[in-house]
Amino acid sequence: MPAIFNEQNKTIYEERLLEALQEAFNKKEKLDRAAARHFFRIQFLSEQNIYSYLSSEDYEYLKARCPELFQINPDSDEKSTKWLLDKIDSTKECDWKLFSNYVKAIVTVTINAENLYQDIYKETIELMIEGLLDYLFD
Repeated sequence: MPAIFNEQNKTIYEERLLEALQEAFNKKEKLDRAAARHFFRIQFLSEQNIYSYLSSEDYEYLKARCPELFQINPDSDEKSTKWLLDKIDSTKECDWKLFSNYVKAIVTVTINAENLYQDIYKETIELMIEGLLDYLFD
């Protein structure tokens, strides 16, 4: 099995994340609800979502071979989550842990997509994105 999380692929993923974020900003300082929706659609429904290429077996294999990549790291999670939350023009105070768990829940669904009805998979992820947006915005 190829190393999906090698430095080159990690860099490519980070570049795509930043490109998606830049595209979503569309010359704004912070993401409003529409721009945040666009950003999360790119992250979870586009070809840039690396998790859509992993089966649950691939994920378990990677988790067993590289446990350090899959351990909860509160310091790193807090830093990256608060960084992203700072880029969103949220209309309410958001708990970074709840936001982080919500995003991880969507990733978990993406990884286990083979267990879902494929004809409404996109609508399922869209509904989860809307729930996340409802949490961020009034």
